[in-house]
Amino acid sequence: MENTKQQLENEEAERHMNTLNEKADVAKARAKEIVSDVKLGAVNLADKVSHKVEDLKENALDAWENVKDQSGKIGEKIGDKYDAFKAKAKVH
Repeated sequence: MENTKQQLENEEAERHMNTLNEKADVAKARAKEIVSDVKLGAVNLADKVSHKVEDLKENALDAWENVKDQSGKIGEKIGDKYDAFKAKAKVH
């Protein structure tokens, strides 16, 4: 009888160990899934950031071109006003 009880306890311990091993395998698989999701999220985030940086560069270049154009126009207007003022001064 002692042999059967010991055998049953050993079988129960083995089933319990197998159950724990299966749970550990499931947990490892889930952890791998999470790591993959995080990696994919990081790649997507990096891609979005890269696009935003490119957009910012384009916007900065556009703004710079606008500033150059506007300063050129302002310079021309100042030059025209100066020429008009100079012409008026010669008449008097």
